Amino acid sequence: MSENRYILSADIEPVAIGDSFESLPLHVTLVHWFSLGVANIDDVRGVCNSTIESSEYLTTIATERALFGPSHDIPVMRLHKTSELSRVHQRVVDGLGLVGVRFLGRPEWIGEGWNPHVTDTSSDKLAVGGRVELDTVHLFENRIHQPDKLAIEELRFLRPSN
Repeated sequence: MSENRYILSADIEPVAIGDSFESLPLHVTLVHWFSLGVANIDDVRGVCNSTIESSEYLTTIATERALFGPSHDIPVMRLHKTSELSRVHQRVVDGLGLVGVRFLGRPEWIGEGWNPHVTDTSSDKLAVGGRVELDTVHLFENRIHQPDKLAIEELRFLRPSN
């Protein structure tokens, strides 16, 4: 049985609720594609909201260009895997696992093996050594038999209190 798929991404380019894309705009995938499994969408939204909205916005550095994928043909910009970025990723993954989502793709794409990066580095918005600020996150839904990904939830990290 086919199911809708979901992805949680931190925006580099602006996105609004209801925006639909065949290919997502520049982003950092916080949690790779998953299906609801035994969870429901309200459970997923709750986990994402409680984690993102209780965490301060994230900054990291673009470290190097690389090629990902089985054929090493997907250009990406690797990002420094800061402890804060890893913590947010792991908290969301743990919470989603507890509510029963089914993670899709390779197991090494989540948890310890998660490798923060931005796909499509042809953009002039990212350069090696450049600072990447992540303050907004979107939950996207990819409905069965539809190519587009629809932004269904917007979350904002807390601003630092200093």
